[in-house]
Amino acid sequence: MKKKILPILGLMALSLAACGEREVTLKDYEKTLDIFAYKDTVRIMQIADLHWSMNTDYQAEKRYITKLVAEVDPDIIISTGDNVLGGDVTTYREVFSLLDGLKNSSGKPIYWASVWGNHDRSGIYNPDFPNDLQLNYAKTKDFKYGEETKGHSFYSSPEDKVFGRSNFVFSLTDGSNTIWRLYGVDSNTDTYSGNRYVYDHIHKDQIEWFEKEAKDVVVPSLTYFHIPLWETVDAYRAAQAGELPEGTYGGEIRESDFTAGPLDEKDGQPGVYIADEKTNFFDVCKENGVKGIFNGHDHINDFHAIYKDVLLAYGIKSGNGLYSDNDMIGAAYMEIHKDGSFDGRLGHDFHHCLMTYDGVVTIDGGNK
Repeated sequence: MKKKILPILGLMALSLAACGEREVTLKDYEKTLDIFAYKDTVRIMQIADLHWSMNTDYQAEKRYITKLVAEVDPDIIISTGDNVLGGDVTTYREVFSLLDGLKNSSGKPIYWASVWGNHDRSGIYNPDFPNDLQLNYAKTKDFKYGEETKGHSFYSSPEDKVFGRSNFVFSLTDGSNTIWRLYGVDSNTDTYSGNRYVYDHIHKDQIEWFEKEAKDVVVPSLTYFHIPLWETVDAYRAAQAGELPEGTYGGEIRESDFTAGPLDEKDGQPGVYIADEKTNFFDVCKENGVKGIFNGHDHINDFHAIYKDVLLAYGIKSGNGLYSDNDMIGAAYMEIHKDGSFDGRLGHDFHHCLMTYDGVVTIDGGNK
């Protein structure tokens, strides 16, 4: 939850006590970028589960990410969390300074933000430090495409009462009208259930916030968070049963079945480390213009499927921190269009760029 603003002595304290916290509006969560005034197609790269630590060779990882960015050449980067595990303040500064300094092949700044994973607050720092640090790169409210600013993060985290931190909106405009929106949502961290910790979920008040935002500006959108939804399992089972059309799904589920997770005692879900509760978030997304839902969390899963007309997709682990498979590291990337189109099929608007540390690059199943 949010930090509370400490009262100040004197008349200001009386004023705060009388008025309470400032009312937060829907616009407080929103940043804008006029990119569709200059481009008809925008490329968004998703990185996931860096897991940098105090033992990370920062220079080697920076070279890897920089080369990956050069291969994908995105306009926007979104990290779906677990940037750090077992790190300190230097670790986070290394990650975010890297992201904020990236440029694409046109020499334009790459706009970026990170939602939080279940490990991002696990390190030798104040738990609020990652949030406060990213806010330092997120001073600009309305970006002008290609313009250098003090930071290029579109992260927002108002001092509100909505659960979590990384609940934000990035509106992509043509200079006048919003064409697409990108939503960040905090899928939160671990929660205690009975006699053990399990993965938390997107809370009811977050879903209500999201629905209000989506209904306020009705445009096509994409949504990003860390922990996969239960619908990921539903989509995987439908694909395995032959219930999804050929060409609308792909990738793999390599994670082992649960041995100590929230579903171990329920129905043995296949290698998908999902939240402790099934919510109506997927349905709310589908009903409000969301074309794609993207998560991280499971390092050796890259399954994706168009399920009930929405692309549900894993990102790809972007580096070798903690554990990974050498043939499943890199990034996923999406292309969205000024006319509002987004097919969501692999090799059309949704892509995999797999890149090993030996320099072997594979895009959508073919070596480059």
